[in-house]
Amino acid sequence: ACILPKTAIQPLLDMVKRIAMSESYKTKMSMLEFLQVAVFTNFPSLVCSPVYRDQVTFLTTSLLSDPHITVRQKAAKILGGLLHSGFLSGTPLTNLLCDLRGRVRTKMTRGGTNKRFRKEEGDPGAQDKLNHHSGILGLCAFVEAFPYDVPDFVPPILMELSTHLNDRQPIPMTIKKSLQEFKRTHQDNWQEHKTKFTEDQLVVMTDLLVSQNYYA
Repeated sequence: ACILPKTAIQPLLDMVKRIAMSESYKTKMSMLEFLQVAVFTNFPSLVCSPVYRDQVTFLTTSLLSDPHITVRQKAAKILGGLLHSGFLSGTPLTNLLCDLRGRVRTKMTRGGTNKRFRKEEGDPGAQDKLNHHSGILGLCAFVEAFPYDVPDFVPPILMELSTHLNDRQPIPMTIKKSLQEFKRTHQDNWQEHKTKFTEDQLVVMTDLLVSQNYYA
């Protein structure tokens, strides 16, 4: 990828969107690799245009629901890079977070008004599982995007993720990896970082980061 003239950016995005419709996961993985380089090579032109920025965001987050897990994981890594670099901020960031939380919380509407979704209540459809995992991957991307800081929206995300450690795989595996990364990047300055959490949240975090059950 190289720095493109503005007239070439929309054709590039159109081409990438067509490739994203391929049934080959290897093709989509190559496309994501290319998109990652293209976005950061042309970062100023893309981030200054809401139209371009929205297209890149939609493309990335739509692949969080891809049938192949390696594609979903790669899309999550790219999303984390977009968040870390400031490609998304303000209202677009808030809207994305609401969308991801919506994907996660739809699973918890089953089984009555006072009960969370339980495994014994039936097997959700394949697309429901993919959407649920896409939300978890997206929330984990938010956590991992800020390795040396704890923005205000991160503690509630961690609390939400903690409630899904007993979901079907690959949900727990995804969350555990994210918690391990959070611990690795935040433990040196934990005395400072923990001030961003309430007392109740710290109780949960202590359990999450210390309990060997979550790292088995």
